[in-house]
Amino acid sequence: MLTTRSLFATASLTAVQLLSLTSPSTAASAIDSLYGVSPEQQSSYVDSGSGLFQCLDGSKSIAFSLVNDDYCDCPDGSDEPGTSACDGGHFYCRNEGHIGVTLSSSRVNDGVCDCCDGSDEWGQIIKCTNSCKELQAQLKKKQAEENKVRQKAAKLREQYVREAQTIQKQRKVDLANYEAELQSLTARIDVLKNLKENADAFEKYNKQVESEVSERQSRRECPSKLSKCEIREGSLRQRILDLEQALHDIQGQLESIEGDEAQTSEGIVKVLERVRSATEAPEVVEEDSSSPEDVAAVDSDDSGASVATEDPCSNPEVGFSACLWHSASVTKQSLVQAVDGTINWQGWAKLLPKRLVSFSEDDRDLARDPSKAQSQLWEVERKRSEVENKIKDVHTRNELDMGGSERIWESLYGKCFSIDSHEYTYELCYLEKVTQKSKNGGSFVNLGKFTRWGGRKPSDTAAGAYSSMMYENGETCWNGPARSVEVKLECGPDNTIVAVTEPSKCEYEMKVQTPVVCGGGDSGHSDRSEL
Repeated sequence: MLTTRSLFATASLTAVQLLSLTSPSTAASAIDSLYGVSPEQQSSYVDSGSGLFQCLDGSKSIAFSLVNDDYCDCPDGSDEPGTSACDGGHFYCRNEGHIGVTLSSSRVNDGVCDCCDGSDEWGQIIKCTNSCKELQAQLKKKQAEENKVRQKAAKLREQYVREAQTIQKQRKVDLANYEAELQSLTARIDVLKNLKENADAFEKYNKQVESEVSERQSRRECPSKLSKCEIREGSLRQRILDLEQALHDIQGQLESIEGDEAQTSEGIVKVLERVRSATEAPEVVEEDSSSPEDVAAVDSDDSGASVATEDPCSNPEVGFSACLWHSASVTKQSLVQAVDGTINWQGWAKLLPKRLVSFSEDDRDLARDPSKAQSQLWEVERKRSEVENKIKDVHTRNELDMGGSERIWESLYGKCFSIDSHEYTYELCYLEKVTQKSKNGGSFVNLGKFTRWGGRKPSDTAAGAYSSMMYENGETCWNGPARSVEVKLECGPDNTIVAVTEPSKCEYEMKVQTPVVCGGGDSGHSDRSEL
């Protein structure tokens, strides 16, 4: 009685015999135990003398004659490397003159030429031509082109490294300059604050002194004006008496006019002369035109003591008011100019801090003008704020991961590149942001700002820690998440955005070529493609 195994073996032998009639070489290769075995595993398919083959998973041993007999004996299918008898098995294309390739065993004798040497179709279902030589020529040409690209990328990468070193050195110099400038501006702000305080005090003193001067001037002028008023009053009273007497005389003259025409004419003339005499304007007492020197000569303080004739402003022991009164009395300028002149009072040295006594001429002006002092103080505070922001930016850049110890991305930081894709234009600014803008107009849409190195998922960083970037926390989509972009980097001769896709709603993927990742350093990764 025949078993299933014997029947299958008989059928297999019959098939092999038929094949041997048409293609002896192919049939022989079909029963070769090494057929379809990769070079790394060939030692396991050579009989060591026991006549037994051990399944690669170690589950069992079978006779070597059962290897590649088109019947699956091992659970892992390792006994049929050259046939399609086992599910999950593997077939190795030798592809002499080109590159060997491992295929799924299900593709053996399936009527499709998968190996360039046609070894996967040994059953003669289809006749395959050997195209390995042509493929090898194409491969060499492609590799030559890729080598040129890599050489160009390598030069750019070296340039980026040098630029990064230069940028770091310059940033150290800038930081030192900024800190020195900050210290200088802070010191200047302290000086200006003191100048402002002194200018406010000076203005306050000016107003007080001006008030006192005005009051004293009024008190000095009162006696003189009172005397003039009394004189004028006497003059007016006398004029009134004269007018009354003139009216009385006119009345008498008119009453005495009688007689002939001559007498009448003489009388009228006398009356007119009297009227003219009575109506002439009286002598007006002129205002006092005495000079400040005259006033100073007779002026005295409240106690009645005369003011000293020497210049009190040159004596630091003399009071401020005495200097002021002297300046006001010896000049014909306005009161304000007189008060302003007292800035040279030597007594300031006793009132102001020593470090403020040696003011420059400009600072002396500021010490007398609160408005100018405040304006310059605001300007210096603005400059200090700008320098503080620059220092903050330097520290932020220093703390940012620029691609490992080389910090090669320093030279590309903030540089932007764009691509037109469908109805949008996408712009990538390295280590800063990604934006989107409609070609039909409108404003830019924030797709995200740089947050970290790596892909959207932890498994996406397998190609290297610096092979991808994440730009997150962009504008929120309608009924969706905040926009974000995963930038996947690959070796290329230039910085170019290759493609932009949106695998999930508002979650974008951007493919970018850059010389930075063309090997070398800890910011690059392998750029070898599986061919």
